[in-house]
Amino acid sequence: MSADARNLVIRLRRYTKLPIAVGFGISTPAQFAAVGKFAEAAVIGSAIVHVIEENKGREAESVGEFVRQLLAFSH
Repeated sequence: MSADARNLVIRLRRYTKLPIAVGFGISTPAQFAAVGKFAEAAVIGSAIVHVIEENKGREAESVGEFVRQLLAFSH
């Protein structure tokens, strides 16, 4: 994960106590876990769209597998 994302979150925390989500370029379990170390949420919309496009006819199962992989890696 980019140090720029971490630094941006640190700067934002000076101005808000609200949860902060990071959502640029997150498509692997390692990136998802890295974001979890400094932000409250990771946005994975583009990665899910890619999984759907690559798995025609198995969209729901494939998205479920992808999300399970992300969660397993982050714990």
